[in-house]
Amino acid sequence: MSTEEELSHNEISERIVAGMGLVYDLFNEMNSLFRMLVETLESSDLDLLLLKRRFILPKTKKRRFLNPADDYVKRDMGFVAQIGAGGDLDDEAIDVLEDEDIEVDKKGIQITPDSQFLAVRAILYDPEAAKTDSFKPFVVGAILSSLNQSSRGRALKKVGGVVKKKENFQLKPTGRIYRALIQLDPTIKKGHEISWVIPKYNISATVSGIVANPLVEFDTEEKFNEFVESLINLAEI
Repeated sequence: MSTEEELSHNEISERIVAGMGLVYDLFNEMNSLFRMLVETLESSDLDLLLLKRRFILPKTKKRRFLNPADDYVKRDMGFVAQIGAGGDLDDEAIDVLEDEDIEVDKKGIQITPDSQFLAVRAILYDPEAAKTDSFKPFVVGAILSSLNQSSRGRALKKVGGVVKKKENFQLKPTGRIYRALIQLDPTIKKGHEISWVIPKYNISATVSGIVANPLVEFDTEEKFNEFVESLINLAEI
């Protein structure tokens, strides 16, 4: 093996190590940011119930098919908290959707017309959008309200093909509401309706308030506090 080949191999190894080091540092920093965000919000007057302790988003089959790397690398993070529910899940009620090594909370949550949720998503990377110079990592926070459930597929056929929306229903396992996070991005406006699919049903919700900040703006305590205050104000409107 020539010296030139050895140097080339060394350079490749160095880039792999450097790249993975950056990824590790990024997710450690993001985890710390989200922990601090949750703790600050929980200490507010919103009376929040955090629905999952970990900030893992579900991976859709479509996303896995288009980008196999999604099986190994996270490109977004997030959490959902129920407003006005209070308290916290116990250790046996941890729900990480599609993580088979963690027990799923099968009790679910009861949805009513008054139910409101605070949803926060960090969009760290998008393979398609990153091909342009305009893509930037963002943190998006939204208030979700007016949730409803309607039948689909075979379940829809059983009711004669008539789409009926329910405003009172049980959503279980709890983590299925985390599929709403994938729909959140900085382009969404207040009043926009988002929807996602779960077995047998379509779930939809209205974005009754939204705020989006570039990730790079979370570089000072002042900017962090401004984002938190924006979320609290949205929930109190």
